[in-house]
Amino acid sequence: ADESDLKLLENPIIDDDSRVLEAAITGLATLRLDAATRLLERLFLSVNEAHLPAVAKALAGCGDEGQSFLRKALQSEDVMLRRSAVIGLAQTGARDALKHVVQEDEQWIVRSAAVAALSELEKKDAVQGAAAPPSIEQLPWLISWAAEQGEGVGTDEAARATLRRALQE
Repeated sequence: ADESDLKLLENPIIDDDSRVLEAAITGLATLRLDAATRLLERLFLSVNEAHLPAVAKALAGCGDEGQSFLRKALQSEDVMLRRSAVIGLAQTGARDALKHVVQEDEQWIVRSAAVAALSELEKKDAVQGAAAPPSIEQLPWLISWAAEQGEGVGTDEAARATLRRALQE
C-alpha cells in the first residue's frame, strides 16, 4: 500500500472488463494515498457513465480531498458527473450539499438523486435512533417477576422458559 502499488492498478483501469475496472477502483480507494485519490479524480472525469457511481463512492472514502473534489463536481456542466457526485456525497452524509442540490440544480435527474439520498440518510437516522429491544434476560418486569418467585431469569433457553411461564401465569 504505497505509491509503487499504483503502477499495478493502472492497467486494470483501462481494462475492457467492467469487473476488473471496478476492482481497480476499489483497490485505489483502499490505498488511502494522495496519488491514488488524484488518479480516481482523473478517472471520474474520463470513465464510462456506467462506472461513475463506483468512482464517486471510492472518492467519498478518500477523506477530505476526495469529498472536496465531489463538491466541486457538483458545479460541472455534465449532468451525469453531478448526479454521480451526489451519489458519492451521500456516502459521506453531506446533507448540506445534498440540500443545496435539491434546491438549486436545474436537472431533475440530479435533484431526484439528491432527494433519494436525503431520504436514505433520514431512514438510517431513524433506524439508528431507535434502541434495540432488550434481550429476554434483561426485561425489568421479568427480572422482578422471577425475583418474586425466588428464582433468577437465566440466559438463553432458560430465560425463554421463564418468560413462557410468566406469560402463562
